[in-house]
Amino acid sequence: LGGAALGIGVGMAQMFNQQANNPQQQASNPQQAPQSQLRALIGQAQAKLPTVADPDTKTRLEGLVRDLKGAVAKGDRARQGELETELNDLLFVLE
Repeated sequence: LGGAALGIGVGMAQMFNQQANNPQQQASNPQQAPQSQLRALIGQAQAKLPTVADPDTKTRLEGLVRDLKGAVAKGDRARQGELETELNDLLFVLE
């Protein structure tokens, strides 16, 4: 009986750790946006492109859009979060 109880205790501890780690993973990258928000952000950036006069800024904006599309296609969530932040910051500056 002692061994069985220990096995149940270990199994419950593993289950608890899995449940406890899942919110931590989500909370570790709160900037991660759902795909629909990323598509909207990409659309905003593409709409802004014709109004950007500075060639360096325009090139940076085009690069961020291209890189974000690539990160979405690859499913690279970490890179998506980084690029989303950079793109939001640049669009804010351009407003």
